[in-house]
Amino acid sequence: VFAGQDAMPRFMDEFQNIFASMHPQELTYIDEQSARELIEEPIWNHKKECSRFHPDAVNKILELTACSPFYIMILCSELVKFARQRKRLPIQANDVDTLVQKMICNESSISRKDFDNLISCGEARLDIIDKDDSIKVLKDIALKSRNIEFYDVNEIKVFDKEKVKNIINDLLRRRVLEPHPDFGNKVRIKVGLFKRWLLNHE
Repeated sequence: VFAGQDAMPRFMDEFQNIFASMHPQELTYIDEQSARELIEEPIWNHKKECSRFHPDAVNKILELTACSPFYIMILCSELVKFARQRKRLPIQANDVDTLVQKMICNESSISRKDFDNLISCGEARLDIIDKDDSIKVLKDIALKSRNIEFYDVNEIKVFDKEKVKNIINDLLRRRVLEPHPDFGNKVRIKVGLFKRWLLNHE
């Protein structure tokens, strides 16, 4: 078994003979039901047979993490600490919002390194897009879509059209961006927590 990051397909292309007999399996965002279980089951109240999360809080976490196990675990770990401090259950949607705002303002809670997997493919030698260029485009999308869900990539002016197109295609391929179901020229930042962080670090 070989494990790698987003650069793995390019690495396999470079060494096709070695990887010819292997079957690549992408590990990415999980389905919504599995994500709900990951959020609720670790701190499920077995005595009362109920969740320690209000349904709206679970929906808010799904929205912020896009069902990414990595970001679910980060956020839920902090939420458990937050709930213990406040001594109030179930965890509400406004608790999630309050905590996220504190997290993105406090570099000790969540920082750029926690989003490195979204910013680049994880292997500098195979990374065709410069990290700073990706960040510049992502920040522009976050800023321009602050009050809307999807943003038209044709409106991105931070680089020339060809360079923007290459960056957008890379971000779409790695599922950092999600295309609009009806309008192919519009995209959104998939992980809401990442978008919030970008907006706080303009």
